[in-house]
Amino acid sequence: MKARTFIITILLEIIVLSFTSIKQPLNEKNQQKPDFSGKWKWENNNNYSTFSLDLKQVGNNINGYHCAICQNGNRIDCWGIDDDEYSIKGRIKDGVATVIIKSYFSDSVEEDTGVATIKFITTNKIEWRVIKDTKGQNYFPDRAILMRE
Repeated sequence: MKARTFIITILLEIIVLSFTSIKQPLNEKNQQKPDFSGKWKWENNNNYSTFSLDLKQVGNNINGYHCAICQNGNRIDCWGIDDDEYSIKGRIKDGVATVIIKSYFSDSVEEDTGVATIKFITTNKIEWRVIKDTKGQNYFPDRAILMRE
């Protein structure tokens, strides 16, 4: 009888340990937050346009550079690492980056900036949406789905 009770106790402990070691489903508190860092690209073959982003995320801050090429390469709006400042700067809240954007064609005045949002669709796909355009000339797409390169 003691052996039977001992075996039942061991089996119950194994069952309890098995259930406690099963991983809990991901929820917002333990889910890994997506990282916007990397190179992203959108192509529109209908009007021979491309738009790319080179982003770096540190905590809730995001910054980077853009390159927009359109009209068969006749309009190029690119900002890169050789430039003195970032063309994209912002913060991330609730998984959405809200960024200040500056075109290569923007005046040097700070008021000539726009605002865009960037959010994840999947791990390798983001949506870009301009919510306030720059005052001056620019070639940012109003909306684009970019793929991670």
